[in-house]
Amino acid sequence: MRSMIAAALLCSVVPVALGAPVDDVRDADTVKFTSVGFDYTVTGAVSLMDSIPLGPIVDCLAKTPGSLDVTIDLANFGAPFSAMLTLVGTPMPNDVIQWDGAIDVNQCVTIDLNGTMTTAQVRDVAVRLTATATPISPSADGDCSETFDIELTTTGGDAGNFITFVAFAGCIQFPLTQINFSTQNLTLTGLSGEAPSPDLNGDGVVNGADLAALLAQWGTAGPADLNGDGVVNGADLATLLANWS
Repeated sequence: MRSMIAAALLCSVVPVALGAPVDDVRDADTVKFTSVGFDYTVTGAVSLMDSIPLGPIVDCLAKTPGSLDVTIDLANFGAPFSAMLTLVGTPMPNDVIQWDGAIDVNQCVTIDLNGTMTTAQVRDVAVRLTATATPISPSADGDCSETFDIELTTTGGDAGNFITFVAFAGCIQFPLTQINFSTQNLTLTGLSGEAPSPDLNGDGVVNGADLAALLAQWGTAGPADLNGDGVVNGADLATLLANWS
């Protein structure tokens, strides 16, 4: 079942040319998810519907620069168990990133399903998260000790954002004990990217030399484009002056 889920997820992804915001996420070494919420449905041996309200999370995920892939702990995304899952990131049209992952957890855990406590063997898990990458003003983040210049926001509806898993009540794998969990209306937000340093010449201070470099690039899309809007202008000058040593 796991291989079927993974194949179905990956076959729907069509690679496209990277846009600048996606480039920033790809080149970053951290992705921070800041909130998540969803409705969910459980069918099978247990039947119910409930919601996980949109709420803050702090999940600073280290990633390899040059890749969009991230590894998450499912517990931080509302799953009633902990399991590490690598999500493979794929660029999509319109500055969108789609992350897909599937895993056979194979853990016997205690699950609280809206007040109904049940022991269950968690098996096949599939996750898809889809987000638009939007440039924002560079901002220092104390949680992750990073400067982020990309905001991630949910897009793609239920087809683009879901968590599903199959479990077996009592940790007994039998058709009558099967539990099917699926999310709807999943919403997430996050941050990524790494803003260029206003220390343009890399000498450890922001001073007149950096100001001269910025002015020499005025009106271009050079390295002094500190806010990533495609042009070196007054906004970048303001950022440099705010970081003056």
